[in-house]
Amino acid sequence: ITDRLSTFVAHAAPCTNRVQAATLQAHVRALRGASHPVACDHEVLAWRCLGLKPGKTGLDSEDDWRVEGGTDDDGEKGAGAVVREVLDKEGGVDVAIVVSRLYGVRPLPKTAPSQQRG
Repeated sequence: ITDRLSTFVAHAAPCTNRVQAATLQAHVRALRGASHPVACDHEVLAWRCLGLKPGKTGLDSEDDWRVEGGTDDDGEKGAGAVVREVLDKEGGVDVAIVVSRLYGVRPLPKTAPSQQRG
């Protein structure tokens, strides 16, 4: 995806916890080379999955579960929150997303998509 002279490459994978999300991020970093833009300096991570509430078995009701998630900006301040907001808005569950940015000429706004005017 190209936006305001910056190019973004996104990777998604099934994910059920923070460790799996971090593994995807590490894997994407390792891809730098012919199949991944070398000029990427940051791999922004957001993940969202269902987790059991403490003391619950998951067998009683859907109230046994909660949505868990997190982000890693990897030096791109606020970028993980933007990706996480999209996951929340779209209802993504049990997924991790890593977005790599090739630097462009213009800086991108520091607001989430819902706060931008187009």
